[in-house]
Amino acid sequence: MNQTIWYFDNLRFLLAAFVVMWHAANAYTGTGGWPISETEGSAFVYGFKTLLDAITMPLFFYISGYFAFPSLQKKGVRDFIKAKFWRILVPWALSLLLIVPFVEWVSRMATGALAQDYLGVWIWQMNRMLDPHLGFVGNGFYQRYMWFLSLLFGFYMLLVLVYKLSPSWFNTDRSELLQLSFKKARSYKFIVTVLGVTVLPMFVVILLVLIIGKSSSPEPFISVFNVFQFQSSRLLIYLTYFTLGILTGRNLWIERGLFNHRRLWTVVFTLSASLYFVLMNVLAPIIPDEIFGMLFVLFINLFIVSALGISIALCKKYWDAPSFGNGVYASHAFNIYILHYVFVYLLQWWLLSFESVPLVVKFLSVSVLALSLSYFVSRYIMKPYPKRMVIIGVVISLVLVFVV
Repeated sequence: MNQTIWYFDNLRFLLAAFVVMWHAANAYTGTGGWPISETEGSAFVYGFKTLLDAITMPLFFYISGYFAFPSLQKKGVRDFIKAKFWRILVPWALSLLLIVPFVEWVSRMATGALAQDYLGVWIWQMNRMLDPHLGFVGNGFYQRYMWFLSLLFGFYMLLVLVYKLSPSWFNTDRSELLQLSFKKARSYKFIVTVLGVTVLPMFVVILLVLIIGKSSSPEPFISVFNVFQFQSSRLLIYLTYFTLGILTGRNLWIERGLFNHRRLWTVVFTLSASLYFVLMNVLAPIIPDEIFGMLFVLFINLFIVSALGISIALCKKYWDAPSFGNGVYASHAFNIYILHYVFVYLLQWWLLSFESVPLVVKFLSVSVLALSLSYFVSRYIMKPYPKRMVIIGVVISLVLVFVV
């Protein structure tokens, strides 16, 4: 697939921006749990973050699945694995070695909890990483935002396995499918089917985690020997949307009009987003946990599938052309994901001392600056000179080791 699909490129850049804003928001929600946090919280930032938290990563997995199908067809198994190794695993490993220890050091500096020099923090992180752990992450090694890359690579390997078992399914003639367009009723059926696949299993997993796992959190992160880490309840969601992306490309769902009914998708999205927002920001403190849990599982899955539908419906209609600097911004989405974490932490730390600045202003400032800095580093250093970018990271790490 050599032709650029602009609405997907534009959507991918928007999702990268959402990831930056999601991490930027964590310091200003007042809920704690983020290494660098303000003592107070903003209701607006918290409400906005709940929406981003629900939809961003499932849509990322969907787009990844969509492009994986033609890529595997075109390259074959060996070249596909090789490409994903260099594209996914190498940045993942470098980030674990260079970025994750750095942000741990920054967070300790910001909170006054630093009891070691940088080398001590780095060695501490590496020892935890090399200590294989199976179960809840807890106080063990945590990949932070890098969990996405390792899990995505795992999904790619599952796809390769399916391809090896049934290559005919991937290579079948699909020209006749174009004659079968989707009616509005099929879009309703799609929504109900996705809910059926995700709602009950997610609810069961949460119950198992709470009752059998005796976890204090209904959605804890689970570590599989420190290689794969994921929220237990959302693993099925991510796999479902990765699979839906594959099925979309293989069965030509977009070309056949599954997402063409914009009025339907707009109504469902508006309703589901409103219900989910009210649940998370109004009803959560006042309704019993049992009722909240059931509503949460239903509403989040309805919100995700409707976000998928409205995103494709609107982007395909109104955003299917180069934008943001003639499309150049979209090509940096992946690098922005890799780089932004450093800038988010540093900016949040820097703004801690500006107590009079409203939290919403801090949130917007961190979001815009981190996104902009990540883009400029990607465009002028990382993309044209990837090896130089690695050297810069190593040099910075060595300076921190010997100076700090």
